[in-house]
This record gives sequence, C-alpha cells and structure tokens, in this order.
Amino acid sequence: MKKIFEKSEIIFAAVLLISFFLPWFNSYSNYSGYFVPLLLKWIPYPYFDPSKVHIIINILCYLFLLIYLIPILSSLVIIQGLRKKITKYIAVITGLIPFILLIYLLITYPHIILHQLLFGAWTTLASALGLILSSFGLFKLKNDGKKEQVS
Repeated sequence: MKKIFEKSEIIFAAVLLISFFLPWFNSYSNYSGYFVPLLLKWIPYPYFDPSKVHIIINILCYLFLLIYLIPILSSLVIIQGLRKKITKYIAVITGLIPFILLIYLLITYPHIILHQLLFGAWTTLASALGLILSSFGLFKLKNDGKKEQVS
C-alpha cells in the first residue's frame, strides 16, 4: 500500500477524482462537478441577445462536457502512475481543466461565483494546482517514486 502513494501525482489525481463528486457550489442546492453541464441550461447568459440565448447555452453545454475529462484523465494519471509510466502531460492537462473553468466563470459571472464556491471546488482547485506543480517537479514527496539507496 505504501508504494501506491509514492508518487505525488497519484495522490493529487486521487484527490482530484474524489473532489469531482463533492459539492462545488451552492445555488438553491449543492451541485458537484458532474452536474455543471446540466446546470448551464438554467443559468442565464448575460452578454447575448435574448433571442440567441438558447443557441449559446446549448453550445456552452457541449463545451462544458469537457469537464467530464477531469475524472477520466485523473483515473488515467493514477493508472499510468501505478504502471510506472510518464504522467507529466496528462497531469498538466488534467490540472488545467478546473482553472480554465474557473477563469471562464470569473469572466462571465464575476459577482456571483466566488461566494458560492464550496469545499469541493476549493479541493478541486488545490489538487489541480498540486497536480500541475508535481508534474513539473516543483512539488515532491520525500522519495517520490525513487528507491532508497542503502549505504
């Protein structure tokens, strides 16, 4: 069991996978990451002509389906890490997805998004940041996948 959590990418990917299913934000109810694309159908988009809002929302729903790459790619990082394969590129892409979503939401809804974020969103962002940093080697565990040398 100790060898499973030797690489920091595996730990951050596991936390990211778990936090995807935790509540991300509160808007009359608690919504987790897997519910975000479905929720977009009920959120009004403030910058478009009302006659075209339905088309824009449908396009955004398809774009936000990319959020489902978080658990898929997190699982792939865990599997590849356990197989001792290189996880750097997959880990960076996985870590960037929550930040792209956050930047988009901050640009679109700057006045409502930050005070509605819950524990799952902050855990997702922290683990995504840890995943990116650990894939570049800026954050490592004590041994981080290397065998101890006996003198």
